[in-house]
Amino acid sequence: MKKNNFYFASSFSDVTMYLKTIPNIKIFSGGTSKSWRDEETNKFIFPNSTLCISHVPEFKTIERNERYIDLGSCITLSEIENIGEKRLPLTLYNAIESISNPFVKNLATIGGNICNENSTLLASLIALDAKLELHSVNESKQIYVKKISSIPNGFILTKIKIPYGNWDKSFFIRIGPERKITKDSYSFVFLANTEKGILNNVSIVFAGENIIQLNDFENDLIGSKLPLSKKIVDEKIENAKHSLYELIKEKNIIFSDILKKQYINLLKYSMLHL
Repeated sequence: MKKNNFYFASSFSDVTMYLKTIPNIKIFSGGTSKSWRDEETNKFIFPNSTLCISHVPEFKTIERNERYIDLGSCITLSEIENIGEKRLPLTLYNAIESISNPFVKNLATIGGNICNENSTLLASLIALDAKLELHSVNESKQIYVKKISSIPNGFILTKIKIPYGNWDKSFFIRIGPERKITKDSYSFVFLANTEKGILNNVSIVFAGENIIQLNDFENDLIGSKLPLSKKIVDEKIENAKHSLYELIKEKNIIFSDILKKQYINLLKYSMLHL
């Protein structure tokens, strides 16, 4: 019978010690990811060696200044939500609020959400240009969320650094089934900064099973005079469609016709409400 060893870390030095001495140890915190459970019985399935980090003080810190909020990777989504709408980037607050199950939010951590497939928070974090702080036994580094697909082997996610940004328009919309995550679950984020009726900056992300961010389209929008007329919106939407199809072809993305239509409709809605 296979033996499962479960370890508990009480400090960051404990974590590095276990990472150094136990090969292939898997990190555990809230345990809400479906990867921890049997599909048929819904019971927990643990690997040979598991390290619980949910009570490590260094991973439970919240630090705020005028430009950033730094969140430890083991802070639960409920704890983040309780910081309040006024003290968080609005799109991040809206993303957490969209997770309707309070039980899940009491257990799930921001680090676990980021590491899961189809993260609800991913679109907001990419749009905000957030960074992940990673540590291994021998080094530490920061990587932009948009530039990482998974946590590198031997590293552990310790902190998420999130800029507030100078956004005066923020749209967050989640699509797909309400109480479960599927391949059709996506989050749409549209952030805009305007000044004297001119669109100074935008950040638009559609994230789920795939990540859609059309940099050329964003650049095309910058400098536009507001409000955008229906004619201008229709012209921009045609440009967006072209960029989307080019991205899908270039990266060989599997993207259903329904998702394409939903994404374009969300773009149009956001532009008309600037």
